[in-house]
Amino acid sequence: MSEKTAEAPATASTPNKPVENADPTLGSILSVARERSGSTRPAAAQKTRIPEHYLKMLEGSDYSKISDQLYLVPFLRRYATFLELDPEEMAIRFVRDVQRADSTPPGVRMAEPLIGERRKRGRIGPKVGVIALLAVVIGVFLLMQRYRENPASLPAPAAGASAFPSRAGN
Repeated sequence: MSEKTAEAPATASTPNKPVENADPTLGSILSVARERSGSTRPAAAQKTRIPEHYLKMLEGSDYSKISDQLYLVPFLRRYATFLELDPEEMAIRFVRDVQRADSTPPGVRMAEPLIGERRKRGRIGPKVGVIALLAVVIGVFLLMQRYRENPASLPAPAAGASAFPSRAGN
């Protein structure tokens, strides 16, 4: 019976504390602390002067909408202080979670790359460009040949205008 009394206080306090094997996410820690303080997310955003969408990202542990997750660290520290949590411990947990997410390979991978089809269609573009450039060069060459053979076919200059501009100093 002495074993049961020794275990009873430990089991009574465990529902409020996280189990050592189950590591709660940073977001769940923040949202539980906010709810425990009796504050809503909009009220917390107003009191801390942190945009509500950042609080939603932090509490949801979803940092995919921001390119540089470390941008959130100052907001996280301010929010942790507001919730009476240790800001440095929360920042360390945040950095660890971000590093873990970056090093974890995505769960779903495709067997073939998506750009396979695009490459096949993309090969026609350069050929068409080369053919168009060749056609322009041939066209200019033929026009020059035509004007060399028959200079009278050139358009006449306007009355009073010379073909070459005059120099004022001569």
